[in-house]
Amino acid sequence: MFASTLSLLNPINVEAKTNTEDSLNSVNEENNVSVEQQQSVEKNEIANSSNNDEFIEIEEYIPETLEEEFSQAEKLISNKPNITIIPQDTRLKSLFVEAKKQAFSNNPQKAMAMFKEAPVYLYGKAFYGTEVTSSMDGQKFTLHAGDYYHSDYEIKLPGEHQIKNTSVAIVAAKLVSKQDARINEIALHMGVANTLWPGRLERIAQKPDLILDGAHNPDGALALRKALDKYYPGKKVHFVFGMMGDKDMSGVIKTLIKKDDVVLTVRADSGVRAAEADALANLVGANAVAESDLQTAYHKAMSLAGEEGVVCVCGSLYLVGEFKAMLQREKEQCH
Repeated sequence: MFASTLSLLNPINVEAKTNTEDSLNSVNEENNVSVEQQQSVEKNEIANSSNNDEFIEIEEYIPETLEEEFSQAEKLISNKPNITIIPQDTRLKSLFVEAKKQAFSNNPQKAMAMFKEAPVYLYGKAFYGTEVTSSMDGQKFTLHAGDYYHSDYEIKLPGEHQIKNTSVAIVAAKLVSKQDARINEIALHMGVANTLWPGRLERIAQKPDLILDGAHNPDGALALRKALDKYYPGKKVHFVFGMMGDKDMSGVIKTLIKKDDVVLTVRADSGVRAAEADALANLVGANAVAESDLQTAYHKAMSLAGEEGVVCVCGSLYLVGEFKAMLQREKEQCH
């Protein structure tokens, strides 16, 4: 059952989930479709995908790798001045040019897939996860892959974005499992069930709930805000907030903080990159107060929130690290 799951994920046409790799291979044998023709079909399907599709590739690492690929391709093409370009070389050059356009139109995932003529598995099309239960203690969700694979997974990570992240990780592992027999259904279920993510929607205390989150860009802030609204509907959030000055502070603040929230701003750490507490408070507005140090801000937030409230220390992973170190010092001083 596990191995056959891979055939249900169709990389050639992600819209149609009924074609399996086996059926595709069978059709190709009957029609004598060449490898080159099949690759061309894959390339065209990828090229015609929507620019808004989500890809498994990790975006932060693509541009540098892509530049290396472009450099190699340019060298390959330029080193053939005395050779007549045959159709396959023309196709390579055309693919290279189109991929480069995609890279510089803010779609490096599509560029990489086109250039490598690689299969692409889209979350929400080839596979997706649906929530069964969800709380700050964790979640249960069903992973759907193709028409026949449906399996429930339990994770300790809260937030709807973690269902997507976990689904992508599982499918990636399933694809790799062709080369590694240790990756099986039991291992995957146990692995995701025991996964922890420090500093990301990490609740470290209750009464009041004390949450740590290192979100430092608008996307991360949106995931955090959605989780706070989901698990604490209608509740005012007391933020201890610090960021690096070279991040999109306005974007994060606009996405994360509501006018009814209470915000105590601090320096994220003692480094030169950290934004000043006063500057952050000015960006937040009337519901923010700048504090001189993290310890003061923390105890004030806990007092204001009360036992039924919510305190969220966020804005930077540096701040989360400083906060944990501060708690450790307080703990040692009590003994």
